[in-house]
Amino acid sequence: MEMKELDDLLQFCADKYRQIECENCTHTEKYSSTCNKECYNCLYKIHRVCNHDVHYSCERILHRYVLKFQLRYASETARCFWHVLNDRGTNEALSVYSLGCGPASELYGLFAIARYLSFPTDRVEYKGFDIDGKWKVINDVSLKSFKTQNVSFEYTDMFEYINVNQVHVNILVLNYVLSDCMRYDKEKTSLFLDCIYELLVSHQVDYIIINDIALYYLDEQRKSAYACMNDLEKKLVDNHISVTIEKVRYSDPKVAGVEMFGKKAKFNTNMFTVPQAIYGYQPFLLCDSIAMIIKRL
Repeated sequence: MEMKELDDLLQFCADKYRQIECENCTHTEKYSSTCNKECYNCLYKIHRVCNHDVHYSCERILHRYVLKFQLRYASETARCFWHVLNDRGTNEALSVYSLGCGPASELYGLFAIARYLSFPTDRVEYKGFDIDGKWKVINDVSLKSFKTQNVSFEYTDMFEYINVNQVHVNILVLNYVLSDCMRYDKEKTSLFLDCIYELLVSHQVDYIIINDIALYYLDEQRKSAYACMNDLEKKLVDNHISVTIEKVRYSDPKVAGVEMFGKKAKFNTNMFTVPQAIYGYQPFLLCDSIAMIIKRL
């Protein structure tokens, strides 16, 4: 499907990626001084499970991130939103909070599927939360594109924001945030999951969408988003919290002996048109995540 807002963001990132010089790249000492100014070389290494200390360190790498991943992540979350919006009446207002939103690919998935299902977008509120303000350069483009919609970003703690403002959230999205948390601070992630559990117990959220990397690690050295999903599901079941849980995978495990995660999605292709200007950046065009949709009853 065509989506001008997404096309504009990708074009913006392509332009900025070409314009920004990387002569003083901080990653050259960590990785390689022969990267030929291709930031995906650094992104690939940052995303390895064994990395626990190197983060995105410059604006240029953020634009490269969007060019590589935005279409995939928007497509994956759009399919998750399809399940939820089909379950709700179109006359109901819809509040969507995204935790650790980064470049907010789920924002594009949300509005794309709302339009596809003729869900009135003037009744949709999206609020992206990220404690790291580095993504503001990307988020500001999104704000400009969605200026007629109820879209906003908060660079603060989402749990604190919900408690202070006593808001009720229809859909809470965790889009590739658990794997990121697990890479850098496993102990903090455990506390983070407890907070999510409490939001469900207290009926402060109606649905939770978790979309993340299909890495099936359970050991302490490489504990993954998959392990977090299992832990949250077990806690909900063991404590008899009234929920339904739907689990979907877009591909089968890449290693032998791993239990299949949920049901396999019927479609795993990119849902959006691809601007000609970004083909050279080889964007991921197949969905490849695992997703869990939790509905509070």
